[in-house]
Amino acid sequence: MPVAFHVWDGANGEVGLRRTISSWYFLLLESEPPVTLYLFPLFGIGLAVGLEYWAIRRVRKGARAMAQRI
Repeated sequence: MPVAFHVWDGANGEVGLRRTISSWYFLLLESEPPVTLYLFPLFGIGLAVGLEYWAIRRVRKGARAMAQRI
């Protein structure tokens, strides 16, 4: 999308409709990223936390069983 800007420079006597137009710039507007871009990392973090919680509980159960045997 081409874009130009109007610029008033009072030092050059530019007031009202007397103004300078900048050179043309091109603006690239990208489409909105899909929602899955945000959901997959959250799913991965949740899975990692769940696996760590499961592993800690399993280790603690094993430690309790060992303590009861002694």
